[in-house]
Amino acid sequence: MNAYAQITVTGVVQGVGFRPFVWQLAKQFGHNGWVLNNASGVEILLKINRENNPEAEKQFVEALRGQAPALAQVDRVLWEWIDPNAAHSELAELKACSDFTIQKSRSGLMQTAVLSDAATCSACLRDVFDPENRRYGYPFTNCTHCGPRYSIIRSMPYDREYTSMAGFNMCPVCQREYQNPSDRRFHAQPNACPACGPQLRLTQFHPSSETSHTQENGLSQPDNWRMIEQVCHYLAKGLILAIKGLGGFHLVCDAGNDSACRTLRQRKSRPQKPFALMASDMDVVKRYAKVSKAAEERLTSTQAPIVLLPKLGKLPPSELSELVAPNQSRLGIMLPNTPLHSMLMSTWAKTCPDRLLVFTSANLSGHPQIYRDDKEAELIQLADAVLTHNRPIIRRLEDSVMKTSVEGNDCEALRQSRGFAPLRFTMPEGFPSLNTLASGGDLKNSIAFQKGNEITLLHFLGDMENFDIQTAYGEALQDLQQLYQLKPEHIITDKHPGYYVKEAILRYREKHAPAATLTEIQHHHAHLNACLFENAIPLGSPPVLGIILDGLGFGEDGTFWGGEILYGTYDHFIRLGNLAPRPLLGGDKANKEPWRNLYALVRTQDSLGNLIQRYPQVQSLRQLQAKPTGLLDSMSKSGLNSPLSSSTGRLFDAVAAVCDLCFDGMSYEGEAAMQLESLLSEKLLRQEWENAYVLQVETDPQSGRQLLDTASLLSQILKDLNQHLSASQVSARFHLGLVKALLKSALLLRNTHPFELIALSGGVCQNGWLIWIFRQMTPPEITLLTHRRLPANDQSIAVGQLCALAAQQSKSVLG
Repeated sequence: MNAYAQITVTGVVQGVGFRPFVWQLAKQFGHNGWVLNNASGVEILLKINRENNPEAEKQFVEALRGQAPALAQVDRVLWEWIDPNAAHSELAELKACSDFTIQKSRSGLMQTAVLSDAATCSACLRDVFDPENRRYGYPFTNCTHCGPRYSIIRSMPYDREYTSMAGFNMCPVCQREYQNPSDRRFHAQPNACPACGPQLRLTQFHPSSETSHTQENGLSQPDNWRMIEQVCHYLAKGLILAIKGLGGFHLVCDAGNDSACRTLRQRKSRPQKPFALMASDMDVVKRYAKVSKAAEERLTSTQAPIVLLPKLGKLPPSELSELVAPNQSRLGIMLPNTPLHSMLMSTWAKTCPDRLLVFTSANLSGHPQIYRDDKEAELIQLADAVLTHNRPIIRRLEDSVMKTSVEGNDCEALRQSRGFAPLRFTMPEGFPSLNTLASGGDLKNSIAFQKGNEITLLHFLGDMENFDIQTAYGEALQDLQQLYQLKPEHIITDKHPGYYVKEAILRYREKHAPAATLTEIQHHHAHLNACLFENAIPLGSPPVLGIILDGLGFGEDGTFWGGEILYGTYDHFIRLGNLAPRPLLGGDKANKEPWRNLYALVRTQDSLGNLIQRYPQVQSLRQLQAKPTGLLDSMSKSGLNSPLSSSTGRLFDAVAAVCDLCFDGMSYEGEAAMQLESLLSEKLLRQEWENAYVLQVETDPQSGRQLLDTASLLSQILKDLNQHLSASQVSARFHLGLVKALLKSALLLRNTHPFELIALSGGVCQNGWLIWIFRQMTPPEITLLTHRRLPANDQSIAVGQLCALAAQQSKSVLG
């Protein structure tokens, strides 16, 4: 007796070899029917002989979940028996079915997941490096287990016609692979070979008679190898190459060549910010950096991110230029993530053994990475030659960045993009199903949306500081419509009145969702929520204490917050404490010029002249004499361009400035704080444990909040510097004192506001040593919640915004 079933599988089940996997399962179980992709995921129709196997449902579902392809993520399997006498549109066809087949995908309202790009699998690499294989030297080799996805998808379902491979018609051999369910390239949408797929092109922009070279390959695989050899020749001579990767162009040069690195910094207008590096294999990585087991797992994962690793001592400049990561104790290294990169790095290893290559985004500092072919002309200002190809990139994807914890047992996300995006999460227990879009903020932006009981965080977009990135933000909102057919019922933005994303999301709402509600969520509440969400804290849980430390966010009282002690949960919070507010002297300039924040502290102590007399050995005080301090005094007194802020980021800037680090200015966000962090070690911190600076914790008589008096730090630091204490010791004492004061305040508050959890979030919490100190100092009865998958910085605030709205909606429904 036959029985009939319709099974819907949702999750990451398209583009991962799921249909051939189901085909093989059906053959194994002896079932007839078919499988196809649709907008919900994967749909399976089965004709089953239940007499031969009464447990058919249980066994098949267990196999779907337990034996799925490595890149798949099965969220839900919905099994529905079909009444053989019912009116079902496909029952007659199913009854007549005598085999199991894979059918063409069906479109519809998008509900399934979009898959991230995946680094090249070992099987495809063997093909690329095998001289007997037809894909020998072919840099676009892929299969269902690896290769481009998110970077080439135009719309769903994930079929070739909806990708940037639509213009490449498969040759008969590739077509047979594509149609053969037993082949690992079955329905691998970017499937191609030298005869039918994308091709490389190498062009030198300013050729000399010695190096002049322009080459396009035809169908000969060895031509690709010769092109790569030419690239390595250029790199060895100190030239800068623009190379088209998975999500955009990189600028590449020899990391051991001072002249090349200096030229690259000049062209990019990037004086100090560290460059990312690429190594050919793990052995090379371990020559330059300390690699923990957790770090190695990340480096060799399908995401293949950049991982920030502790440097291994001082390397000879001929091996690694000091210009790669000035004043930093870590190196950001990644492994090849495409066949092209693997070919390049294997050839480079023969050209310059054991050397790294700089692999930094092809852009001017502060501008988005170049990724479109029609923008290739812009590379002329940046590179000496370009290695490109004719497979279009649909969306720009920066490299993802992770950082090993100081203990080395974990890796924490700093930027989630290529290989991770779009990042999917299931909502914690208790949250309602909604259809909501969150704008994020103006810094380190990512857009997020909730659909049903899932949250999706999109790729990293960057800081909304110029027209190009603002344009990219608008394009990302339009992309949502094309890819996800998103129709939000609720839209969320930050409370900051001047954020560009607020204007952009309002324009989006007017065009696409005029009936959607509009809600503003406070910046630091969103940070708190993102941390709770990542740690799967259920809705309705008791309040927690949030210590939120960052640059700044617009506060409920109209000032700029940034060093906050919050108490609450997803739907509400109260501000119980903060760093004592200081004026941002010069407004936004204070975010870029640390001396201004130092002077804001100096003004709380004494006149500059008196302090110089009292601490004559402190060079940074004398340097303040050359600054327009009188003008700043007048501005502060009148309230002109001097808004109050409790920013922890600006406190770090002030401490760096008094130590004469980044005194005049920073070339990138967080540079001063990163230099302070780079001076630390576990040995130093333990030596200075009892010498931590003291920040007085007082109660504000007006608000009743705990205030941490940062001004009291300055006299302690000046005294130490006047006695020739090193910047490293000052940094250690400062870090220890800040954490000690924050925890002291938290424990005092616990007497009136009970909690068992402390959530740490905000960009400052990317400081590994700061988190380490928190872990050492926090009493055992309190649990620390930190970030791992979601960045602690502003990239995750869109997720926190979604959680706030969902919690508020749930509360309103419950009455």
